[in-house]
Amino acid sequence: MYKIVFSIFFFYMSLFSCAGYWEEDYKFVFLEKRDFPYMNIAENLEYSSVYNELLYNYNKKAKEENLKEWEKQLNYKYTKTQLEDFLYKKKNLEKIEDKEFLEYIKFVKKQEIYVDFIYTYYSKKDKAKAIEPQVLIDEALKNISTIKSNYLKIRYFYLALRLAHYKNINSLEVYYAYRYLLEPFKDSIINDWVQGLYAGALVKRAQVVKGVYEFSKLFDNSKINWHLAFYNFKYIKTDKQWQELLLFAKNSEEKIRFYTLRALNKNANIPLELENIASIDINSKYFDMLLYRYLLKSQIFFDDYVKRVDKKLEYKNFINYLESVNKEDKYMVNLTLAYLYFYGQDFKKSKEYISKLKEKNQNAIEPLNLEYVIYLDELKTINNKVEKEIYTKLSPLLEKQCTKKAIHDYTFTKLESLYKNNNQNFKAYLSSQINYLDINSLDLQKYKKLEEFLNSKQNNSLEKYMVKALEKQRLENSLEEVKVKTYVNNFMFKEALETKSKALEEVINFDIFQAFIKGNNRIAKANYTLKEALEKLLKIQYLLKLEPNSFELNYDYATAIYNLSYFGNAASLTTVYKSNYYYKDKNLEEKRINTSIKYYKKALESSQNKEEKAKVIYMLAKSELALYDLKNSKTENYYLSKYTPTYSFSRVYSFNDDESYKLYITQGYGEFFDKIKEQYSNTNYYKELIVECSNLNFYENIKKDMLSGEILKNLPKDKLKALKYIENEIKTKKRRDLYRYDIIYFWTLVEYIPFSNKNITLYNNIAYYLQKIYKNTEAIFLLEKIIEKYPNRIVAYYNLADAYWGNYNTKEAKKAYKKYIELMIKENKEDKIPNIVKERVKW
Repeated sequence: MYKIVFSIFFFYMSLFSCAGYWEEDYKFVFLEKRDFPYMNIAENLEYSSVYNELLYNYNKKAKEENLKEWEKQLNYKYTKTQLEDFLYKKKNLEKIEDKEFLEYIKFVKKQEIYVDFIYTYYSKKDKAKAIEPQVLIDEALKNISTIKSNYLKIRYFYLALRLAHYKNINSLEVYYAYRYLLEPFKDSIINDWVQGLYAGALVKRAQVVKGVYEFSKLFDNSKINWHLAFYNFKYIKTDKQWQELLLFAKNSEEKIRFYTLRALNKNANIPLELENIASIDINSKYFDMLLYRYLLKSQIFFDDYVKRVDKKLEYKNFINYLESVNKEDKYMVNLTLAYLYFYGQDFKKSKEYISKLKEKNQNAIEPLNLEYVIYLDELKTINNKVEKEIYTKLSPLLEKQCTKKAIHDYTFTKLESLYKNNNQNFKAYLSSQINYLDINSLDLQKYKKLEEFLNSKQNNSLEKYMVKALEKQRLENSLEEVKVKTYVNNFMFKEALETKSKALEEVINFDIFQAFIKGNNRIAKANYTLKEALEKLLKIQYLLKLEPNSFELNYDYATAIYNLSYFGNAASLTTVYKSNYYYKDKNLEEKRINTSIKYYKKALESSQNKEEKAKVIYMLAKSELALYDLKNSKTENYYLSKYTPTYSFSRVYSFNDDESYKLYITQGYGEFFDKIKEQYSNTNYYKELIVECSNLNFYENIKKDMLSGEILKNLPKDKLKALKYIENEIKTKKRRDLYRYDIIYFWTLVEYIPFSNKNITLYNNIAYYLQKIYKNTEAIFLLEKIIEKYPNRIVAYYNLADAYWGNYNTKEAKKAYKKYIELMIKENKEDKIPNIVKERVKW
């Protein structure tokens, strides 16, 4: 009995292999690694990425073992480095003293063109010079009979067999004739390689089932090429083949191995395969290995993107089966049951199985991991006492290499949620940043809180741990930069200077006090530092109090503030990372643009020079365009956007797009573009501007079409008939034939035929049919105008919501759906609200 218990314990302990963290298959894996084929891969084994990773690791290990074997066989005459040069790099061959070994390496070189996986990269000349495969096979077999070294004999046998297999030349005949050579070298790596070649040759000769059987013999961690067992099991495709394979089994273990390999398939029913194995030998190592893999795959439950639903029904039958299992070592069974009950939110039953595990396996970390996870999941409040308790429980779990990252990250994921639910938003933010502080997510308020947190005395060990984790990121220089830039971002120029930070010595790329038509103000290089720029800004602020009507002062200040915005040449001075795709602090961006407009208008009032006025009006037009972009910005779901919202505007990919400027005009913008043409078209500045500025060109071309009267020229003169004509066109024609019905068309139409009680239904119908052909932007324009005039028109809200939904603007769509529902309830028509509306509001 003692021997049995000891052997089980030894087997259990020998399975563990914890050399490093888990790979990022899943975010949270709380299990220790096992030292057996495929057990530590949670992903689908049929993914090419998984296969390639396995192949990479195999080639690496095979090379190590191969060199180790050569070193031993050559009586350690050469180092591993020398052997690598000889065998893999084919260099320094003059240092080889053994003639037979040298001739062997030369032979390897001659035949490798046929077996190298990069054969296609050999030149035509190399291929033309290559010796015929049959000649090489004959040479290898001849060498077997002439050389003295028995070890080199099996090496030549392997090379001949490999070449024969790859080129489909009597491979089985070669194998049967020379396999006797392997007998004295049972532990050689060659045995595994030859076994794989033999199995492959059988499959190639249409002896598929026997070939798969031979491949299955490699399914053991003692084999170098164990990956071949599963990846060739795919040849068993029919029940007839499966039944034939079972007949090949010489003992119970071989039969169990078949069930295990079948269970590795992505569509396998693992619980059923476990029952099949149990019916043969409940105590088989493969039962626990398969159960472990099932448990490993189930850890996806913890990942963020998996919604935690009631798992009781899903696992009920499997739980019932596992609870009936009676085997000598129930560690893996009990661990699985503990997790299954946890997934079903039955923490009480889960804890019962954890207790059983801890009772018999005091040193096992896995039960302690799950016990801790349950503890975290049951927490509802967070305070100083709870923080101390968390750290006390967390510390010993961080000593285990394999699972410490998962435990650490899960802890702070749960802490983030706990802090947030308990209105401790800053600590929630810190928890989300524990591994990597995204300094771009820091605004002034967060920065001040972070500085205070790092510099003040911590209340407990968990807070101390958080400080150490943040300090490990070596943020000193980055935080100094953040401090300065958040001050600049908030118009706190004096405070930025008072930091005396090294960041103030940053040389500015472009002159922030200059504005140009070309290059978005990125023409004049600056020859001063941020410190000097801030000093000049403060001086201008001071002088403006003394000379509020100075053209130069107002213009310079307005230009500097504009250039510090996202749209200017120095946005990097107000943010750590300047993105081309999104920006932060919408309110501050609007404040900058509105400030620049305020001072540009003052400069305009003070100027007596038409050229200067044209220049100022152009900057006002650019500022107005920036306001349009800011108003139409959409919140983006970038990383950490829940703490630091980020925004992008529609023109980010289409600065030179007619549609953007059509929307710009229909939303009431364009005052300054109009003014510069009407009042300053005779200036030199305008003449240069019309050539260089695509914004102005697009705008003027669209306005020209609108004012020409050409847009509506084909309509019937009767206005109701005109609307019915448009409705019928959109209703009956395909989208590609309706290109002229753009937003400018409908903007002009509404001006020409204003809304009235007589035509409002026709307008609503036009919008409805526009939405049906996915001209959602045009439909939204009309429906917004309709609601502006008729705010209680229920159907318009429904159509508007659908149009926003079609434009992927779910935020505005849900607003319109909610208003529609509100009005329907008010009209006692709640039962007529479509289900899709109710679903989308919850989406």
